[in-house]
Amino acid sequence: LYRKTESIANHERKQILSIVRMVAKFTQIFPLNLELKGVECNLSDPYAYGGFADIIKGNYKGHPVCVKAVRIYSACDNTSNLQAEAKEFALWAHLSHLNILPFYGVYVSEHPKNPRICIVSQWMQNGDLRSYLRSFPNSPKILLVLFQLFDVISGLHYLHENCIIHADLKAANVLVTESGRAVLGDFGLSRVVSGFSTPIPIVKGTHNWTAPELILDEESVPSEKSDIWSFGCVCYEV
Repeated sequence: LYRKTESIANHERKQILSIVRMVAKFTQIFPLNLELKGVECNLSDPYAYGGFADIIKGNYKGHPVCVKAVRIYSACDNTSNLQAEAKEFALWAHLSHLNILPFYGVYVSEHPKNPRICIVSQWMQNGDLRSYLRSFPNSPKILLVLFQLFDVISGLHYLHENCIIHADLKAANVLVTESGRAVLGDFGLSRVVSGFSTPIPIVKGTHNWTAPELILDEESVPSEKSDIWSFGCVCYEV
């Protein structure tokens, strides 16, 4: 439905997307057309570690892919983490932009006792923005940095145009493509400005990149303005 909403008003589009995310979160059900068959990966051998998930390098149809698997320590973790992951791919699946990390689909591991729902995206060999820039220690960085930051703000502008708040923007969540373009990733804390309230608790992102109003006011929520503050922190960071 969301993909066929060219003629629907913008406020209705964002309400549809917000509802899709809430349904995915509470039911942990995703559309079958998002499931990928034939993903090859070893979930017990992570390539890197994120805040709540393991990053595994896998293979899909002969191409390297990134497999993001939420870490599970208990039954309680299983429920809450799968809810967060379902909410992330419900949003990510509807994003398409040059500066947004491409979403491929959902992979369900075949382990009979502990099936895991994983998010599959394009593999970025260059890593995140800070790691990429560090690989050019003897090169003048100003033009390279400006080029990357233009990509970041372009991706952020696309999200805001679609009434989406990233809410966790930092260099570690900006990846670099093979051609050197910066793309935004990690939409686990992102939210839709839907126009109606929800009792769901709001998580406010990484502290050092968080806008002051979000730290000082417990009832405040991430916004376009707080995303821009985080972008300023990324500028300083790189």
